[in-house]
Amino acid sequence: MNSNNNLWPVFDDIPNVVTPAHILKEQINFLEAGTKRIITGELMPTRGSSDKIAYVIRINAPFVGNYSFSFLKIEHSIALYPVTVYNIVEGVTYNCANESEFKAELKHIFSSERVKGILTSLLSQSRSSTIIFDEPME
Repeated sequence: MNSNNNLWPVFDDIPNVVTPAHILKEQINFLEAGTKRIITGELMPTRGSSDKIAYVIRINAPFVGNYSFSFLKIEHSIALYPVTVYNIVEGVTYNCANESEFKAELKHIFSSERVKGILTSLLSQSRSSTIIFDEPME
């Protein structure tokens, strides 16, 4: 193959951009570390509207009968931004023009009383389940 015929750019020169999916995966890692993996999360690709790329975050409580629920969905074009954030828990949609707006909205959602209440409930039930199952039966 003659490299003079290659019309593509030099891919080594293309910057590595932090994607919304990467930011969500990073936040899942923080959730799992903060709860010592009592609560886990997963980022799942899903169907977006028309030509959009979409992901859902599912929260899992393995010690509560593998309870899981989807609480956040994002959707964006190939251009990454703007990104639409669907707060499934609250039934609210946000449009974020750039990475800083996206992170600010995630912080707002993650620290909301509703989400904190859900996480507190799952942590409490998970801790109760592990105590019950770890104790010897009489």
